[in-house]
Amino acid sequence: GAKNPELLYLLGESWKGQGNATEAIRWFSAVPESAEISATAKRNAADLAYASEDWERVSDLYLALAQKNEDPEEKIFYRLRAADGARKLDRFDQAAALYAEVKVDSSSETVKEKASYLEGWSLQRAGNLNDAIKALEEFRSSYPKSEFLPEGLFLLGQSYEKTGKTELAIPVLENLNGQFPDNLWTAEGLLILAGAYSKKGDYEKVLETLVTFQKRFPEKDMNKAYALWLAKALTDRARYEEALATLRALDPGQLNGQELEERQFLLAENLRKTKNYDEAAKAYQVYLEKFSGGRHLAAVHLGLGIATKQMGQGEEAKRHSEEALQLLESGQVADPGIEAQIYLLAGDLAFEAGDYDSAYRYYAKPSILVRHPVFTPLALAKSAECKEKLGETEKAKSLREELLRDFPDSEPAKGLSQGAPKGGSE
Repeated sequence: GAKNPELLYLLGESWKGQGNATEAIRWFSAVPESAEISATAKRNAADLAYASEDWERVSDLYLALAQKNEDPEEKIFYRLRAADGARKLDRFDQAAALYAEVKVDSSSETVKEKASYLEGWSLQRAGNLNDAIKALEEFRSSYPKSEFLPEGLFLLGQSYEKTGKTELAIPVLENLNGQFPDNLWTAEGLLILAGAYSKKGDYEKVLETLVTFQKRFPEKDMNKAYALWLAKALTDRARYEEALATLRALDPGQLNGQELEERQFLLAENLRKTKNYDEAAKAYQVYLEKFSGGRHLAAVHLGLGIATKQMGQGEEAKRHSEEALQLLESGQVADPGIEAQIYLLAGDLAFEAGDYDSAYRYYAKPSILVRHPVFTPLALAKSAECKEKLGETEKAKSLREELLRDFPDSEPAKGLSQGAPKGGSE
């Protein structure tokens, strides 16, 4: 119950010496405002609160000190500390207002730089995105060499993207990537940049950006939706090894049912495309076991047919080819490329069995019903080969002329002078 200011102060010092910040703060704070040592006691209490990360007290104590102190530099220091406390308590609007005051009032460029950055940071966290954009644009313009610039650019790009200003977000995030290629804020920025490119429909840049992220920051997890999109895009562009690496990096435990199905299908496809037929066949079988009613059923039977054919398992290949044909005939195949390949596989199996009539009928489907830029030229070349085997040389000649006329730049057209084309099912 002691009321003597000096005694209260000494009790604070005693507890401070014993390392008990809570008790020290209590006794320092008890020193009356009227006492000569009040300011020193309040400063000690505030400093102890800051050191012990007691942010509630930090904000209140330093604000009180700032209001009563006449020294301009000390007022700035106290407001900075109060702003830090408010920021730690998620009082971002209050923090931003204090940083803005410090930015204007301080004569120190170092202090102004940090306050400018933290003002934008706090406004962004507060959700005041338009004000954040204004503050962050001012920060990057005023301090182009700041150590805080990478995060500043990231926050600026993110704020533009969140406010629907994709056109403005892209150059900011491209600047971040170009200026600070190995900074961890660039890793985060690349994912936002990929999303921005996607909104603009620039999928080649989406692909390029995600590949850059993957290569430059292999230790960081990619958003699973991005990873699956990237794996599909790499597969479509015949970058099979990269697609496999992307798929293997995905943690199946983080995926939902549809995502697991997509990963399993793409894994099997890319194993086949890299000629790992045994592993591919196993991966396709896993798909059939786990996703018997899946979206890729026809493509899986097609892939299994191709893989087992390449492994010399003719009966298995024929069985899966027939399964794929049944799915096709029941209207469960929407992709013209898959449809064409199903017919090509059936044609190849019939051709290898010496049944050239049946082979021709299968090959004719991609030639007539499904006009596909890759598979129709192959089907025409193989149809001609069937007619040659059947002794119908004029028909064979006509088919080859059609191939040269309609698809002059295709591989089968280029290969006509070098003999029969390779099998279409791989």
